[in-house]
Amino acid sequence: MKSAVCFLLILLISYTNVSATPITATEIIEDIRTSSLFNRDLNRIRLDNNGLLIVESSDSIITSQNNVNNNFGTYNNGRVSYRHLVNWLSPTYVSFVSATLTIKAFGIDGGNDIVFADLVNIGSLNNDGTLLERFTTTIFPSGAMTLNTIFVNGYLDITINKNNGTGGLAALDFSSIYSSNLTVTYQAVPEPASLILMTSGLLGCYIRRKSIVR
Repeated sequence: MKSAVCFLLILLISYTNVSATPITATEIIEDIRTSSLFNRDLNRIRLDNNGLLIVESSDSIITSQNNVNNNFGTYNNGRVSYRHLVNWLSPTYVSFVSATLTIKAFGIDGGNDIVFADLVNIGSLNNDGTLLERFTTTIFPSGAMTLNTIFVNGYLDITINKNNGTGGLAALDFSSIYSSNLTVTYQAVPEPASLILMTSGLLGCYIRRKSIVR
């Protein structure tokens, strides 16, 4: 009886360890035609913890699935909106540990380009610091985003309001948001094959030990 109890405890501990293994995955939405200010060519890259790379290059599919509006990837003063998805993650997530949102842009001036994640203000894009139009990168850590919202919805809606400042010059703030990267670290549901293999091994050890004792 004691042996059976010990076996169950070992199985439970092993299951917990398998479940607690963190997994990192990335989704990138980008305009790969950066040489043109007014035309775009969308590309989506998904990279999982095993190095599996999935690339989608159809503008219509990316626009539809990720809700990318016409202002993404082009030089304008309009509001940019799109959606990062996490429903493609494999194995399936049970909770999120952290998330990082990285946005690359061109021509950010004035500090009035405000980023909203699921309607929550998470900060402004980095100013290029000059009157010249330059490329900038802004990184928002997971503390700025609501991980529970990502878990519940299966996606993260991003909105960038380029004219959030006051005064007449705010409406003249033209820029281009050409890349967005969402990297998440999450706890996964253990794969059935791994659990079966682990359980079989433990069960085999238990039966062998019982036969030796007898």
